[in-house]
Amino acid sequence: MVAAAARSTSRGAREALTVTIGVAIWVTAIAAGAGDAAGRVEVDLGERVRFERSVPDDSVTVGERFTVTWRFDYPDTLDLLAPPALDAGDCRLLSLRWREERAPAGRAHRAADLVLIGLDLERALLPENHVDFLTPSGDTVRVFTGEAAVPVRRLASDDADLAPLKEQWEAPRSIVPWLLGAAAAIAIALAAWLLWKRRRRGADAAPEVQLPADFVALTELSRIERMGLVEAGELKRYYTLVVDAVRRYLEARYGVDAMDRTTHELVAVLGARGHHVDGLEALLGEADLVKFARFTPPRAAAEGAIGAAREIVVRTTPRETAPGGEADGTAAAAGGGA
Repeated sequence: MVAAAARSTSRGAREALTVTIGVAIWVTAIAAGAGDAAGRVEVDLGERVRFERSVPDDSVTVGERFTVTWRFDYPDTLDLLAPPALDAGDCRLLSLRWREERAPAGRAHRAADLVLIGLDLERALLPENHVDFLTPSGDTVRVFTGEAAVPVRRLASDDADLAPLKEQWEAPRSIVPWLLGAAAAIAIALAAWLLWKRRRRGADAAPEVQLPADFVALTELSRIERMGLVEAGELKRYYTLVVDAVRRYLEARYGVDAMDRTTHELVAVLGARGHHVDGLEALLGEADLVKFARFTPPRAAAEGAIGAAREIVVRTTPRETAPGGEADGTAAAAGGGA
């Protein structure tokens, strides 16, 4: 049985990009000779996104590699957002490779090959995951892949298949154990000496200089400004570089994972930690519109993105305090997110 469900919520014009339409796909095939792991499941979500999953036709042994393939057929106006991490359950994910496939005009085909190793004695089960698609309006279509189960076969069907063990062979007494013990002692002593030497060399080395996060961010923003991307009409690259500089600064400033989060997720996690950064959501939202919704802002607004990014960095840089207790006038003032 294949079921698909979708939901949509609106949170205002500025949060249009963070709306999520959840499309849940649960797949259950009943074993009838060939087994549920050998089939292929195809789901058509109103001629919008089609999902197909294929699993091995035969059972595998514990530790044997097998491949599960996901295929997505969708309009080329959608952008597939590859998930940063997947839940492999009791399996071990060895590799994940995305590839493009030929598609008719107006549509796109992408496939993901997941190479796994099953670690369970009964079955190799890949839990349900999800893949997101970004629409031109900034909404998110979420497709759930369902579980993929592959039966695991035993190496021996019953105890009768196991041959009895032969009696253990005993080696004659010799000096070999003594030689091996001496070699092991020498190896341990040598390893300890090398470790001591490396630590001593590391202690004598000069400490690595760590540049302040605000200095790095402001320097990068100045470099981007000199590139003349707005004048050249390369707005998507321009906004990408600007928001990446701000996200890297926020990672160093607040210790959060800012590069792999959506605008809504980043603002939410900063707010949960008590850091309300004024202007951040507006800047990232405008960049999302340019990058994903093909929005072209006025030139003055685009040039102002650099100023907005600098203001975020300056206002969230901690204020340095002089020995007398007064704030150093040369330091940047702490702002909304400090």
